[in-house]
Formats: sequence, structure tokens, C-alpha cells
Amino acid sequence: MEEKQADSYLDLSHLTEDEQTTILQVLQRDLELRRLDEGRVRNLQEKEKDPVRLRYLSGEWFREQCSKRHHTWSASTLVHATIRHRKTKTRDLPLTGLFNGETEETSHNNNTSPEAERRLKDSKDDESGWSEGNLKPTPAPRRKNPIEQLSGSMMSLFSSGDFGLVEVRGRIQFSLVYDTQKEELHVKVYCCEDIAAARKNRSDPYVKAYLLPDKSSQSKKKTSVKKKTLNPVYDQTLRYKLHIGELRSRTLNMSVWHAEPLGRNVFLGEVEVSLGLWDWTYTQPLWQDLQPRVHLSPESISCRGTIVLSIKFIPDGFEGGGLPLTGELHIWLREAKGLLSTKGGSIDSFVRSYILPDASRQSGQKTRTMKRSISPTYNHTMVYDGFHTSDLREACAELTVWHREGLKSHKLGGIRLSSGTGQSYGEAVTWMDSTEEEVAVWTSMIENPNHWIDTALPIRTNLAHRKLIQTLAETLSKEVEHFNKTEVECLIREFNVLLGEPTIPGRAAHGLDRAAFRTILHNMFGMTDDMIMDGVFRTFDKDKDSFISMREWIEGLSVFLRGTLDEKIKYCFDVYDLNGDRYISREEMIPMLKNSLIRQPTEEDPDEGLKDLVEITLKKMDYDHDGRISSDDFERAVREENLLLEAFGTCLPDMKSIEAFDQNVFQKQLEQ
Repeated sequence: MEEKQADSYLDLSHLTEDEQTTILQVLQRDLELRRLDEGRVRNLQEKEKDPVRLRYLSGEWFREQCSKRHHTWSASTLVHATIRHRKTKTRDLPLTGLFNGETEETSHNNNTSPEAERRLKDSKDDESGWSEGNLKPTPAPRRKNPIEQLSGSMMSLFSSGDFGLVEVRGRIQFSLVYDTQKEELHVKVYCCEDIAAARKNRSDPYVKAYLLPDKSSQSKKKTSVKKKTLNPVYDQTLRYKLHIGELRSRTLNMSVWHAEPLGRNVFLGEVEVSLGLWDWTYTQPLWQDLQPRVHLSPESISCRGTIVLSIKFIPDGFEGGGLPLTGELHIWLREAKGLLSTKGGSIDSFVRSYILPDASRQSGQKTRTMKRSISPTYNHTMVYDGFHTSDLREACAELTVWHREGLKSHKLGGIRLSSGTGQSYGEAVTWMDSTEEEVAVWTSMIENPNHWIDTALPIRTNLAHRKLIQTLAETLSKEVEHFNKTEVECLIREFNVLLGEPTIPGRAAHGLDRAAFRTILHNMFGMTDDMIMDGVFRTFDKDKDSFISMREWIEGLSVFLRGTLDEKIKYCFDVYDLNGDRYISREEMIPMLKNSLIRQPTEEDPDEGLKDLVEITLKKMDYDHDGRISSDDFERAVREENLLLEAFGTCLPDMKSIEAFDQNVFQKQLEQ
């Protein structure tokens, strides 16, 4: 059977990089859909007692028929198995070996050839000596910072494997040593203890390491696989060649995996060590508990590195002799650390600057492009003249870091040094959005003329676009009811915060997915009913692409928060119409009304009360007596009795939640 499958593997080596990326995205989407369906089936198993009906609703009957008629793999399974396959006759291919990607060194079965076994032994690194001792360094605590967010998102996006299949437990023992003569970081992995069992009380574990933010094949190191053990012993050293100055901006990620022969490798836990906080005087081995992985999307990354600079302002005539003739602003760009591109790895980068509100070509300056570096040194000074001290309160120094790829350049993020008032010369502007750190640097420069102010600031991704928000707000305020232009601007900013990146016309922005939107409904409006929240999401999502776009967010909130009775009637009916057939049937009423009943422990058959409630509801609202509620029936019933608007569950916010939303989104932003 295995030989037959091996012969049916596809040859994908001819594909272009874009085609490879597309295939991987489709496989990832396929996996997500399968997991969603598994969750749906689990919910059905909990609620549905009739095995015949459960078999029909879950689709088990269809899978049984397919297994009888078709004995070949599905298309997605075949492609995925091809990606996972290793050709032991030539060399051990990586997880994405046919795409010339990262190198896997694991052995996936016990029937490997002698040649493969020899290569596996040769791949082990020489062990470095160490002495026993009682001193153990305290590793950096796990906390939310840009590098840790990078690990959560990048590892989940660029590493194949199944997350969350097993509960993470156990610990790992390792030590860190930096060899100053060879300029090498030695990560010695000793062993793991009491790790989770991935398959029938056993695991085939190995340890994989990345030196973030570099997730390339050069950064990836692995130990060998230890078969059928929950307490593997490795005693292997993973070596990284890098300058000591780069350690400060790197984070070591070590993850433990179960090697699966044909399926996805199973995640067993990870640890992260911020090398900038590590005490390098300690070289003894230490234990650290394995942690679960936090899944984050690239859009949620708020920082893409750190920029190091010095800035000073020289007032006119300050140097004596009437010089300088006008005030001068000096910006000394020293370096950037830990630059994170969208694809990871070393990049070609440069920095561009403007002194706003002047965004003309004459105002723009930029550094030279630094090649293939995560931590480039620019050492470039930008000088702007023609300033008075009073102008600095109205101006903003915008510095953006760019990634050059061929003829194209992509903005990674930037900083804005200003007073952060949101206004310039009496007019509201979006680019006066400096953080507290950025405002502190700008203020210190103004208060200390002719003195260099040194700083290191995070390269943030949420820079508000200069004219975009006003333009969008002006357009949308004419098309959307119940919100004025200023309120639409506030809603756009809030959407950008929730989404994790500004929405830019012409660039694909998926928007808020179902999970993120349900979290918002729960945290902001106190909703708890999963079925109702799914209905609200479906009603907001007008184009049915499974994401709430910025326009859908604002249009939905206009009805959700301030809609008229007519608008709310249509909205509530759409929420309750679970299958979208423009009717609310008995089958749809039962699960919605089920959550509104308070069950008594003495009830013999609680479903009888539910059936009675459904019949009462139909008698009250089914005017054409067809056994279901149409949109006309629903509208007529609500107009006669307004309390029936939310008859099947709370899908609108109460006044307290609306007032809190207005306070947090509208009033606070306007006060800032």
C-alpha cells in the first residue's frame, strides 16, 4: 500500500514561487475548514440524541459512501502528502522540500534505509563540554512583546503541523553559550521530561529552533527524532553564526514536535528566550516549562523591529554670529534592530523621512539601502532648516522603514515624533498620532535645544494614513445613515485598532473574522449566545466572504446602535433566519428559544416546554398559518407588539452598552 501511495506522489518542483505560495494557502484554508467542520460535528454530537439524524446531519453517511466508491486520496490529501514525502534514495527532503524550502532532519519511520540512518547520525553536532553546578540563570519571563507576538504568528504561519491536538505539558533542559572567538551561539538541547503523548501513550519527539525574527532555513535548526518516548534525551548542540551585537534583538524559539510519518507533525510545546535579557555569565543547563503556542496573524503584529536614532534642534542664531540663519532640525539615523519583513529572513531596507505637514518631494529624504540585514546600520544624518521653535509644536517628523524587493518597496512601519495633539495649525490631522514614547522624545528635544536626544523606538505598523481617514469618512458619511463625518472617522480608527492594521484602498484587507467579531460582541456589548452572535456576524457580512470589512463594520453599526424600527426589524429577522431562506422555521426556533428557557430540576421532559413555547410563538406570529414565520409575519407582529423584536434572543445592545461604546469610541477619541 505504501509503495502504491509513494508512486502516486505528485511532482511539484516545476511550480513557481507564487504558485507554491497559493497551494500552501489553499491547504491551510482546507485545514481550517476541516477543523470548523469537526467543531460543528462535536456540537451536533452533544445536542443531537437521535443517532440516525446525527448520522445525516454530520455527513457521516456521505463519507461512508465515498469510502466505498473511491479508494484514492482526495486532491488536498494527495498534494499535502506530496509536500510531506521524503525521498530517501537521494536525500532527506524537508517539510516543503519540493519547494526548495527549509531542511527537515527527522526520520519518519523505522524502515529507513542504512544510507538515511547514516545521514541522520552524521547530522548530529559535536557536543560542547559543560560542568555541573547549582547556579541557574532565570530565563526571561513570557510576556507580551513584539518578538513574542512574532513567534506566535510566524511559527503558526510558516511551520506545518497540528496545534492544540494535545494539551501542552512537560519541560525542556537546555543551555546557552556564546563563543566570542568563533562568534557563534551554542544552543545545547539536553533532554525533555514528561512531555505530552501524541499517539497512544507515546511520542516521537524532536526539538526545532529558530532565531527570530529570522524564520528562514538558515535560522532553522533541529535535533534528531527520538522514538517512542515521553522523556527524550538529545545531548545535541545547535550552532548559530552571528555577531554579538545582534543578540540583543533576537529571540530564541525552541519548540518540541511529534514526528508523524504521513500526516502533519504535532506540536507539543515551546519555550522562548529573549537573548537581549539573557545573563550570559551563566552557562549551566536549566529547565523551563513548555508553553502552548499563541496563534497570531501577520496583521496583528504591531511592531516590526526597533529604530535607534538621535535628534536635536538648533534654534536660529544659537551658535553665535547669527548662525544658523534659521532653526535646524537634525535627525541622526543610527541603525535598526530585529527588522521583521512579511516573509521573514534578511532584507534590503532603507528609511524615508518627511517633516509634516510638508509631504512634498522636497521634504522627503532617505538613507541608502542596506543589503541583506535584519539589523542594518544606516549612520545617516538628515537636516531640515527653516524652522522656528513655535513651528515644532505644529510639525511631525515621520520616519518610515521600507523593504526593497526588486523594483518594488514595501513599508514595514515607522515612527512619528510630534506633540501628538491631533491638530496642526488649528486643523485636525491624522498624522499627529504619536505614542507617549514618541511625544516624550519630541518634547525633550524642544526643551533641550542644541542637545542630542538619544532614543530607541518600536517600528509600529499602525501609523494612520495622512489623508485617507478624512477622505473615507467624508465618502462613507454620505452613504451611511445615523453617523456624521466625525463619528465615521472615529469608527474607522476603532476598526483599524481592532483589525491590527490600517485599511488601505487597493490592498487586500480581509477584515474582522468570525472569532474576532464574536470577541468584540462579547467584550463590548455583553453578548454570550454563540448562535445569536453567529447570526449577527452573518448579518454584518453583506458580501458573504466570511470577513467584516470596514464598510460593513460601519454600515452594520449604524443599524446595530442607532437604527430605526424598520431597520431593526429587518436586521433582527436576518439574524434569526439561520439558513437564509427568508423564513424562521420550527427547526430554527428550537435552538434559539432553548437558551431562553430556565429549566427546573424537577421537570421530567424539558423538551415538552420548549415545544409548547414554539407553538405559542407560531400562534402569535404566524399570520398566514403556513407553519413558519416569514419576514412579513415578523414585521406585522413586531409592529403590533414591539417587545417581539427580540423574541428569539438578544441581538441588539442595551442602552448601557451603547453609552459605553459612545464614550470609549467617540468621546475619548475626540478628547484626544
